[in-house]
Amino acid sequence: MKILILLIVSLMCVSGEAKYKGTPVPMKVEDVLCLSKLKEEVDKKPKIILYYSSKRCVLCSEMDDMLKVVRAKYKGLLHIKKLDALKSTSCAEVMGVFATPTMIFFKDGRVVVRGSGLPSKAELDRVISSFLSIKRVEK
Repeated sequence: MKILILLIVSLMCVSGEAKYKGTPVPMKVEDVLCLSKLKEEVDKKPKIILYYSSKRCVLCSEMDDMLKVVRAKYKGLLHIKKLDALKSTSCAEVMGVFATPTMIFFKDGRVVVRGSGLPSKAELDRVISSFLSIKRVEK
């Protein structure tokens, strides 16, 4: 994944555009910087979730509420980076984000889980516990 992002960023810097299924997508400087910053962020933190949302997304506001609880519960064990998919559309497309909310889970720089839509609280807790390799105690 690291090499792929680096290659994509390099190509975009040279050509000024990214391609998806043959359709040119103009790249803005902000998008190239976004990918570069994301790579740094993913490299720095062993377990990180990139969370793509948008202000227009009704499900994203519900996900925001759920993630507040998650941040408190797993404080210090997990980093969640929230990104606005509408402010950096090309960056989101390169990351394979075409709907919000989308979460991409990285462990040691590699994508291990990704999903779009609003999971139930139980499903989100199960995925995050598994991601962090924490055994849950069923009540």
